[in-house]
Amino acid sequence: MKIKVISIIMVLVILLTACVSNKNKPENNAENDDRQKEVTTNIKETELERFPVCNQENLSERAFCLIENKLYSQVEELLSANDKEKDKVISVLSTYASCMSTSALPDECGKVSESVLYLHDKNILDNNQKLLLITTLENKRIAELEEKQNRSLKEYNDKYFVPEIGMSAEKVLESTWGNHRR
Repeated sequence: MKIKVISIIMVLVILLTACVSNKNKPENNAENDDRQKEVTTNIKETELERFPVCNQENLSERAFCLIENKLYSQVEELLSANDKEKDKVISVLSTYASCMSTSALPDECGKVSESVLYLHDKNILDNNQKLLLITTLENKRIAELEEKQNRSLKEYNDKYFVPEIGMSAEKVLESTWGNHRR
C-alpha cells in the first residue's frame, strides 16, 4: 500500500516538473500566445453571439434581428427613436415589443396577432417573420394563462381544506366535501 502511494506521488512530481520546465521554453511561449489569442477570439465571438450587433440599414430588419434575440426593450428604444419612419410594420413591431416587455395594455397585445396575419396576407411579412412574432406572443400568452390558472387553483386549495379522516363536522363542511349543491 505504501509503495503504491509513493509511486503515485513520484509520478505526480515528475509530471509537475515536466509541466514547469516546458513553460520556460521560448517555443512554448509562442504557442501559449497563439492559444491565448485563440481563446480571446473565441470569447469575443461568444460575446457577439450573446449580444448580437444588428446593423441592418432597414429599420424593420434591424428590429426583427433584435426580436430574434429577445431584446425587446432595445426594439422599443430603436423604434421610438425613429418616429419619422412610422409605417404599418414599424407600428406592429413597436406594439409587439411593448407587449413582450409587459408594458402594453392586454387589448393591444390581442390585436398584434391579427395585424401580423394581415401584414402576412398582404405579402409585407414573410412566413419566418410571421411565425417568429405570433409564436413568441402566443407562448407568452399561454404562460400567463397557465400562471393565472395555477394561482386560481392555489386560492381554491387555500380556501377549502382537503378532507381527511378524523376531521370534525365543522371542518368537513369547510372542506371540499362540504355543502355541495346537486
